[in-house]
Amino acid sequence: MASMSDQWASVPDACRLVRVTPGTVYVWVHRGKVATRHECGRLLVNVADLRRAEAAWRVRLRRRAAKV
Repeated sequence: MASMSDQWASVPDACRLVRVTPGTVYVWVHRGKVATRHECGRLLVNVADLRRAEAAWRVRLRRRAAKV
């Protein structure tokens, strides 16, 4: 069985996994928070990186909401 760091997902699948928009995933990619690779003309994102970026993003959202 492949480890989580070996798992890759297309952007639409990644969005469904962590319940964010494609734009959010592309921003994380652009900022270097999520590793990518191209396969058959499709952009794939690393699932482990994706989950880490999503968790950090949700923590920031909660902190911001607590300040209000």
